[in-house]
Order: sequence, then structure tokens, then C-alpha cells
Amino acid sequence: MKKQRFLAVLALILAVCMMVSACSKKSEPKQESSTAEETSSASAEESSEEEPAPEESSEESVEESSEEPEETNTPIDVNVNGMFEKVSSAPGAGESLEINNSKQLFGELSDKLENYEPVSLTADQFAEMDRAMRAYTPGDETPIINATDYYYYYEHLTPEQQDIYDSMYLLAMDPSSMNNIVAVNTTQDPYSDEFVQDYWVALYAIGDDHPEFWWINPANGGHSIVPYIRTENGKSVLMLQMDSAYENYEEDVLAFNAAVESFLADIDPEWTDEEKALAVHDKLINLATYNTPVLEKEEGDLAHTAYGAFVADSAGIANYCVCDGYSLAYEYCMQMLGIPCVVVRGRVEVPYPDGETGGHAWNLVQIDGIWYEMDSTWDDQTTFMDQVAEQYEPGSYEYQFFEEMTSDTAYMDLVQHCKYELMSTEIEDYVSPSYLTYTNADGAYFDPVGDSWRRRYCDYEETIDHPKGVLTALLPVADGTPAEETPEESESTEEPAEATSTDIVGVYYISQLDQMDEATLKANYGDDYYERLPIIELRADGTGSMSKPDQTIEVTYTFSNDILILTGPDGGSLLFVYVDGKLTISNSDGTYMVFSKM
Repeated sequence: MKKQRFLAVLALILAVCMMVSACSKKSEPKQESSTAEETSSASAEESSEEEPAPEESSEESVEESSEEPEETNTPIDVNVNGMFEKVSSAPGAGESLEINNSKQLFGELSDKLENYEPVSLTADQFAEMDRAMRAYTPGDETPIINATDYYYYYEHLTPEQQDIYDSMYLLAMDPSSMNNIVAVNTTQDPYSDEFVQDYWVALYAIGDDHPEFWWINPANGGHSIVPYIRTENGKSVLMLQMDSAYENYEEDVLAFNAAVESFLADIDPEWTDEEKALAVHDKLINLATYNTPVLEKEEGDLAHTAYGAFVADSAGIANYCVCDGYSLAYEYCMQMLGIPCVVVRGRVEVPYPDGETGGHAWNLVQIDGIWYEMDSTWDDQTTFMDQVAEQYEPGSYEYQFFEEMTSDTAYMDLVQHCKYELMSTEIEDYVSPSYLTYTNADGAYFDPVGDSWRRRYCDYEETIDHPKGVLTALLPVADGTPAEETPEESESTEEPAEATSTDIVGVYYISQLDQMDEATLKANYGDDYYERLPIIELRADGTGSMSKPDQTIEVTYTFSNDILILTGPDGGSLLFVYVDGKLTISNSDGTYMVFSKM
């Protein structure tokens, strides 16, 4: 009897489903850097002839310059964001250096956890959103591009976090339609600390995995995701919707794509990963300008995104970004080139007198199977040095010192690669090497890089439990050992590997049905016919459910040879064919329905 009831319920759902119709001004351009090969060779040649590039000779130079006559060359302490140590003032150089700049190279927005306040839906409100969700039809094409199929954070999330991430992904794919509403079934309490944590971990993860989704980055300053909750009979549905339609979505995505394509145009596909990674690093720090004014803003800005780096910030200033903009831009280029890369979130401290710290972002990149840490923001010293030079009158001794230093290509090459390809211990407690102390003929000297430390959020006491702390705890340590294996693009012409049971895990909604006019449906089943459309959820442990707003049937499933079989609690079964990520079920009369993954 129970088996008959299960079959009758499924038959009713399928019968109805099969009849539903598918219904500031841009800064001056920086001097172009040389290519990877030219840079390294030029550094070796020029540094031996000019300033102290090799460590041994520069140490001698610094030691010699420190033995200056007291009456003419007395070193003075200066504070340039805590990044300079000492500068010697030569005879007749005028007043001592007085450098008082605003904070530099701290790019993240406020580190506080945003309030999670989902809107509780009434039955009528839920029905209205549900109707809009089911009526929405995704377009066949999207301008969004990402060449990788490996997203570090997603691969290391829990199944519950991945479910939320998957739903956010579907929402991000079309932010222009307010009818693009995505539902996630959950047996968790949506107001519990555990679920709130999962929600924000998923949001930060997808933002850092997908630089091309800058509109759902919490720091973007434009759009955000609004969560809605409907709880009934002990089960909850989380519905996600953009807070506003992104009207210029396609235009902006196309501008972003064109900018990235132009940026990568001279990267030779035949180069090694090392050559590609270095070339992108050098091109990025020459393209982007550090957006110091954004540091004073309390609200979000596109300067925090890859869009800011490649196109413009929220004020329309081209290639104007802060540290997370640099990091997301670098990651996206690596993704487009097939090189594993991930954004690291944390805090950084430079030797301010009071030891001030700020939020920061940098990268981990995997080259030839080894993870390295690198900080393109701090390697881009041009903005910083320009700000310092602006404090002096052209022609003054100090101005000439900066002009001489920045014109020394061998020295600047060392400065702008000082935080490239480091081990974790090196970048965490960075000690500026002696060869980064620039010394002129008069014996005036200072180090524009200075010592600093970086801590991932998981290693920083105040943020270890923040979602960013949870995520950074998943990151590898760059210690020179071979990295865990990551999927690589196959160059063979063989057929793609058959899908596994893990591939089908997720939530599916009906995206295509056989045709029948809406008037007939309403006449036969009433205005609420849409409520009869089921949502299928498949979990990694082989269990799942088929749900309507007023009913949920728990099932188990097996998957083999592209055939999915759902089995009800009393043995009744339904058979689906899995093709191109979609589940199709057919009836004997030729009618069918297609379920697409959310």
C-alpha cells in the first residue's frame, strides 16, 4: 500500500510537469617594463656596473656609506608609512626630509562580518517568488568567460557550503534579471551560527574563485545578494536574489573581456608557466595604479575588484585599484592561462611607530607543481614613490635623489620583484635584504621596501573565526614541496571521462518541458499549477529528495553509465538520463522534462 502511494504521488507530479509549458583622472602611464627574459638579463648586467644589485656588493656599499663624516652626513629618521628606514642628507641638501603620507598598500574594505538578516517570507510572498523563479528562462549564451575548471576554494568547501556556492553561481550568471531567483533546500536552521557561517564562507569563496563575478564581491560597492527564508514543517528554503538589477551587465562584461584579451595578447602560449606568471606580474604592476583615495572610503568600490584593475574603479578612473583588485586580476589571468592560483586574505603590518596593521590581499600561484606566494601590490612601488617625490620641489636635492633612484632600471627591477615567488615563511616575516637599500654618490641612502609581516586571517587571532579565516585555513603552505594534484586540461582527443556520482551532486530545477498552453493548465489544475513542479536534490552520500512547496519525498539514488535511478522510501523508482549536466525523464507517449542543475 505504501509503495502504491509513493508511485501515485510521483505519477501525479510527473503528469502535471509533463504538461507545463516552458514557459579622479587617470594617472600618468607608467614606464613599460621589459619582458621576463630581458628583465633578468638586464638586471644581471646593469647591476654589476651601476648600483649594488648583487647582495655581496650592496652590503659593502651600505657599510661604506654608513661611515660618513658626522659634520656633513648625519642620517635622519623619517616615516614614510613606516616603509623607509633612514635617509642621509648631503651637504647643502636643504631641510631634512619630512614625509607624512597616508596609509599605503592596505586594500581590503572593513574586516567586520556583515549582518546576516534574511527576509522571512509569508506563504503568499514565497509563492510569488517561486512563480517568478520558475517562469525565468536563462539565456542560451553568456558573455562571462573563465578558462579554468578548477576553483581552489570550491574544491575544499563542505558539501553544504558547495550547495550555497552553486546557487550563488547560478545567480551570478545573470545579474540583469530580478526573476533570476535561486532556491536552496536546507534542513539546517537558517538563523543558526553554523548556517550563517556557511552562507558567508560560500559568498567569500565564490567572490575569490571567480574574479569575473565582480558584482557579487562583498566589497564591490554596487550590487549584493539578498537572502530570503521560508520555513514550513521543519524544513527551510533559502531563496537568493540580487538586491537590484545590473542593467549594464553585458556592456561591462564585454569591456572587461576586451581589456583582459588585450592585456594577455602578447603572452605566448608556448612559454613556460614560469615565463607566463612573471610576464603577467610585470604587466599588471605597469598597468594598474594604486588607488590611495579608496582607503579613506567606508563603502565599497570597484577598486576592490579585477574590474577596477582592468577597466576602471567606481569613479570611472581607468586601471585604478587596491590590493584585492591586483590580486583578483592576477588570479583571473592565471585562470585564463591554465595556471593554478588563489587569492589570499589577511593582514599586513609595516613598521609604523605604533605597529598599525591593515587588511590585505595577495596570491598563491602554482608553478611547475610548487606553490609560491607573491604580492603584486607591494611590488608596484611606482605609485608610492611618485607620492613621495611630489612632496619635494623639482630640482631640490631630495627630488633629484628620487629621480635618480627611480631611473635606475636595474635597481627598480629588484624592488618590483622583491615579493615574487617567495616561500610562506619569507613573505610572512619579510626582512628587506641589504641590496634594496639605495645609495647615491653622496652617501644618501634608504630602503623603499622595508621589513613587514603578513598573516593569513586564520593565523590572526581577531579574525580566525571570520569566514575569511575559515577560507584561508584551507590554503596550502608554500614550502617548496610538490603541491597536491590539480586537474589539468587534457590535450588528448579522447572522449571526455564519464561522469561520476560526485558530478551529479546538487539541486535541479525543471528547465524544459513538452508544450501545453497556460490557459489549459489553469483550467485543469488551477492558478497554482506551478507549485506542482518538483525540485530534485542529490547529496554526496547517495540520498536526496524530490520537493514541492507542500511536500518532500526523501529518496536514495544510484548512478551508472549516465543513468540516474531515484528510489522512493518503499521501492518505487524513476529513471533519468544524464546528458551534458542535465537530467531528462521521458514518458511512453514521448513527453519529457529536463532538469538543469542550479
